[in-house]
Amino acid sequence: MQNTETHLRAILKNIAVFQGLSENEYGEILPLLEPMVFPEDKEVILEGSEGESMYILIRGTVKVTKRGD
Repeated sequence: MQNTETHLRAILKNIAVFQGLSENEYGEILPLLEPMVFPEDKEVILEGSEGESMYILIRGTVKVTKRGD
């Protein structure tokens, strides 16, 4: 468990929005993280839907598209 937390903390420290947080603040965020795996070609977020989550891509690739008006 500790190794995973250390790894996730290091990832957060390399993301601009999380840089500069105190160790206590990182400690508050870590329990909120939930690992997810998506199959290839799975839509993760649909344009126009209300945002309730934040995704951090650790491995793999993602394609971002904008639908035409």
